Amino acid sequence: MFIFLNATNAQYDAFEENKVTYVDETEGEKFLQKYKDYQFMDEAVVYRSDSQGYLVVFSDRTSIPNNSDPWDDNYLVSLLAVILLIVVVYITNLTLTRRIFRSIMSPIETLANGVRHIRDGDLTYRIEYQNNDEFDAVCSDFNEMAARLLDMVNQRQKDEQNQKELIAGISHDLRTPLTSIKSYVKGLRDGVAKSKGKEDAYLDIIYRKTCDMEKLSDQLFVFSQMETDSFPFCFKPVSIHDYIVALLDSLEYDLLDKHTSITLDSACQTRRVLLDGEQMKRVICNILENSVKHNQGREIRVDICLYQRNNTIILRIQDNGCGVSEHRLSRLFDLFYRGDEARSNLSSGSGLGLSIAKKIVAAHGGRITAENSGGLAMIIELPMEAEE
Repeated sequence: MFIFLNATNAQYDAFEENKVTYVDETEGEKFLQKYKDYQFMDEAVVYRSDSQGYLVVFSDRTSIPNNSDPWDDNYLVSLLAVILLIVVVYITNLTLTRRIFRSIMSPIETLANGVRHIRDGDLTYRIEYQNNDEFDAVCSDFNEMAARLLDMVNQRQKDEQNQKELIAGISHDLRTPLTSIKSYVKGLRDGVAKSKGKEDAYLDIIYRKTCDMEKLSDQLFVFSQMETDSFPFCFKPVSIHDYIVALLDSLEYDLLDKHTSITLDSACQTRRVLLDGEQMKRVICNILENSVKHNQGREIRVDICLYQRNNTIILRIQDNGCGVSEHRLSRLFDLFYRGDEARSNLSSGSGLGLSIAKKIVAAHGGRITAENSGGLAMIIELPMEAEE
């Protein structure tokens, strides 16, 4: 590109016809100094034409005047484009931020609402969250936590109620025989028992009451050890059939004296279980004693069935008594519960026997239940020892 400044038509024509004479670049530099408001990328050359004057020729492809206006059209378009881009980015970012913020804050507010319900004691509250995202697992865990808290609170309330019943039962069961003992001792001191026979009768009553208190004390000690998981169990693998047979043989005399007959139907001659023989004897004897005590005045028949169900040994002890009411059936294993609501007779039971039996069976990894079936049936389930 050639730029001709202050050139006449004759000079231009002379240049086109090569009728110009090259002078030098010094003249061109002087010209640039004179016109310093212009910047040229290449060189300026001065030619002398045949006509008068000089011809200045600039060869350059890009030239920008120093005093050009910054607010020309191209600059404004670029500036507007940048501003528009910034506005679009800002609006897009704002929209996305609000949407993401809403998607996060909504479930957080739901969780916060659930926490407030739990804080206020409403442990039955559950979060209903429908979206399938990361918060779904959090809400499920929250609901599980609330359910466990509810179970813990219910268990704690039950334990507190059991403790109240335990204290009330101990107080009553100890006060009753102590009052009786005190009365008979006072009678002996005051000379009420004037004959030898009556004196012996008083002493016999005092002895029996003392034995009842000793038995209650022993049961309380065993129960407290089991409650704190400090009872010294001694488990050994034994043949459950041989164990039951030997146990019944040792109890035969006492049971015959109480007009009680026992039959054994066993299908587990070779099956073995991990057993603490002494404590399981406590369980079975308690069941048999209850059958005798609560069915006095009639011939008692106890049928014992021993059989296997999957990997479990079932020991079913059923009497031919009158059974118990459904209300009492559901509470048989409760702490300090007994059929004598007035608790007027300690010799009929302290209410600890079946509670202890339940804990002993649980320590063996089994469970004990009761049902009415032509009498009262106690079902003990024990895990079978694996065969070698």
